[in-house]
Amino acid sequence: MDFGEILEKWEAGRKQQTISKQREPVDDSGFARQIERYLPEEADWEQVIGEKELSDIDPVLRRSTLRRIAPEAEIDLHGMTRDEAVTALDRFFREAASRDLQKVLIIHGKGNHSGRDGAVLPDVVREYLQYSPIAGESGQADRSLGGSGATWVILKE
Repeated sequence: MDFGEILEKWEAGRKQQTISKQREPVDDSGFARQIERYLPEEADWEQVIGEKELSDIDPVLRRSTLRRIAPEAEIDLHGMTRDEAVTALDRFFREAASRDLQKVLIIHGKGNHSGRDGAVLPDVVREYLQYSPIAGESGQADRSLGGSGATWVILKE
């Protein structure tokens, strides 16, 4: 067997491998149907939640939906001391839970005017949320809602 024959066999093998590696399109119509069942093509998140109880929706889709909706209540902690902020947060979360709210916004500010000790309220809020039995998932608010100076919270059921 000379080099030319070896090269031809090798190239023929590569062509067969390339052909066998091409995948057939995956039929994801089941997944698409499931998504369409929950979300219209041009869904308004507030409207979707109004039409369907969130408890009836798949937990992953529920969390995704809650992350997108606007907060139902907010509290502004600007100008408060650490103790005042904790008291206000306790009262706010108890009231939010009693009203069956699902998402709230805490405006704590960025600490730009906090002096040499730095921002106090963002740390107070973070610590409070860590130990609160009512507070669930949380994250930095969108820029339009305060950005790094505000935190959204999804309440536990």
